[in-house]
Amino acid sequence: MDAQLFLIKNLMLIENLFMTHEIPDSIRQSSELDFSPIWETIRELQARRQLFNPLAYINPLVKGHLVPAVIDRVLDARKEMEKVLVQQITAFTKYWRNRLVERNAKNGHDVAKTTAELEALLDKVFEEETTKVALWRMIKEEEDGWRSQQ
Repeated sequence: MDAQLFLIKNLMLIENLFMTHEIPDSIRQSSELDFSPIWETIRELQARRQLFNPLAYINPLVKGHLVPAVIDRVLDARKEMEKVLVQQITAFTKYWRNRLVERNAKNGHDVAKTTAELEALLDKVFEEETTKVALWRMIKEEEDGWRSQQ
């Protein structure tokens, strides 16, 4: 849990640096080879039981199915970082929501103990109150949504 909160906290710091333009947007273009047309052709030949027939390769070769395709990709570091941040926050809130719902089903006293544990953990990691409140709100919304589904 400490590693997950460490990751969330630092990704949020990096996101703030992107927003204040202290880190410039990092967009990179790259080209990659895609070998999937070759593998697809081999699968088709295998399905037709023509894999070891040299004449069966002439038509795919002429059509260009035995040549890797070049794919141009645009990689945006900010978008990739935001995607990881959302995944981590979702996993964190889901974990704590499940713990609270599980404790509530067993005993109300366990919920208070789990709530105190979560509050102590958030206080230890995050200095600003808005982040703690936002995480609590997400956990509670998911918990309330889960209860209404039952």
